[in-house]
Amino acid sequence: MATAAPDEVESIIKCPICFETYKSPKYLPCFHTTCETCLSQYITSVYKTANTDVNKPRTFPCPICRTDVPISDPGLSPEDIAAKFPGNHLIVTLLDQSKLKS
Repeated sequence: MATAAPDEVESIIKCPICFETYKSPKYLPCFHTTCETCLSQYITSVYKTANTDVNKPRTFPCPICRTDVPISDPGLSPEDIAAKFPGNHLIVTLLDQSKLKS
């Protein structure tokens, strides 16, 4: 069985938005992962650029690949929208293993 080098694991467990170790990693339908807080802040910025509270966007572009990500309930706050995305259990496992090794 092949194993990843320590540097590879370190790059896998870092959020592409904040460049820190993931905190509550959430994955999008396109399978990109970000921290829940980073995703919430990103959605907030998308709402601000939409420039209206009446007609909130029904999608937002993935911060990595720009694929449209549907928002199930545009009436929710950005924090609640981000919280509804599934957690990335693979990343959580890698984070746990990284903590055990250090």
